[in-house]
This record gives sequence, structure tokens and C-alpha cells, in this order.
Amino acid sequence: MKLIYNFPKLFSLKTLQIVNFFLIIILFIGCNRFSNDFNINEIEINKNTRGVTYLYREKPITGLIYERNDSDILLKEYEVDNGMLSGSYREYYISGNLKLEKFYLNGKLEGISKSFYEDGSTKEMLNYSNGLLTGERSYYWSNGLLKESNQFERGIMTGQSIYFFSNGQIQKKFELDQYGRRHGSWEDYYSNGQLKETSKYKNGKIILEKVRYDKEGKIIQ
Repeated sequence: MKLIYNFPKLFSLKTLQIVNFFLIIILFIGCNRFSNDFNINEIEINKNTRGVTYLYREKPITGLIYERNDSDILLKEYEVDNGMLSGSYREYYISGNLKLEKFYLNGKLEGISKSFYEDGSTKEMLNYSNGLLTGERSYYWSNGLLKESNQFERGIMTGQSIYFFSNGQIQKKFELDQYGRRHGSWEDYYSNGQLKETSKYKNGKIILEKVRYDKEGKIIQ
């Protein structure tokens, strides 16, 4: 399209060419998205067996996706690269405090993931490798005391797990083998610390029948 202007003679041909150039640039920017920030309501989410892909106008997104409520309060924000989750993922309480923070690499969870109570104290902490839970998982009561402690290997809970009452006393502890089967001792406790029940397993099968105790430590027949 040829643009024609009736400018006074004081404008030279070179000046008109420069004006034309900038007008074309403005028109180009107006027809194309300039920002790499995307509202969740303006994108497409494609889910299939290979995972989730985020699209804008049928093309994979690279940038930041955000979600706000009707009061324009930020609820979620996460990074995508070529349509896949890659980078930080965060969720927020209405108050603005951080609720959840985790990280992705090529669409899979990677590294440390944390969730928080609204007052900012840690609620849960996990670790991922290539999308699978690995290492220690810790879950806390709102008073800051440990609630659960588990071990994972390639997404399978293994080793020793310990659960606690909100007063800090052990509630339950048990062991699992590399396949996630009960293996070793299994113990339950009362909130006063007294042993409640005990048994023993090997390869998922019980080898020592359960023994139950009352709160005074006497065996229940």
C-alpha cells in the first residue's frame, strides 16, 4: 500500500520517507502482540498423553501466564517456554502472600517445591527429579512442628516414614521397601507417647501379628 501525503514544500522527500517508515512500524506493532505476558483467559490449553501445551492463537507460548480474580488480585503466575511449563510456578492467597512455589523443566517438576500457610510459615516441602518425587518430603503443622516425614525414590515412597501429633509426639512410624511395600516394623502411638500397636512385615506380608496396648501400656487381649 502506497501512502500519499500533501505536506507543505518545507518537508523534503527524505523527511517524508522517514515518516512513512515510522508509520509502517506503528502499524506492524499494532497488528502483533508486543508483550510476553498472557492472561489465562486469552490462551488455549491443550492436554494430551504427552502432557500440557499452552497456546496463543494456536502457537506455543514463551513468556509468563497469569491469573487474576474479579477484583484483579493475582492468584497464579507461571513461566512457559515453547508451550511447556518451564521455570517458576507460583500461587498466592487473596492477601497476596505466597501459597505455593515450584519449578518446572520442559513440562516436568524439577527441584524443590514448597507450600505455605497464609502467615508465611512452611506447610510442605518436597523435591522432584524429572517429574518424580525424590528424597525427603516434609509436612508441617500450622504451629511449625513436623507433621510427616517421608522418603521417596523415583516417585515411590520407601524407607522410614514418621507421623507426628500436633504436640510433637510420634503418632506412627513404619518402613517400606524399594517397591513401596511394608517391610520392617510398624508402630502406632497414643498422643501421650505410649505405644498403641505394633507389628512386623517382610516384602509386604505380615510376619509378626499385631500387638495392641492401652494408654497405660498394658497388652489388650
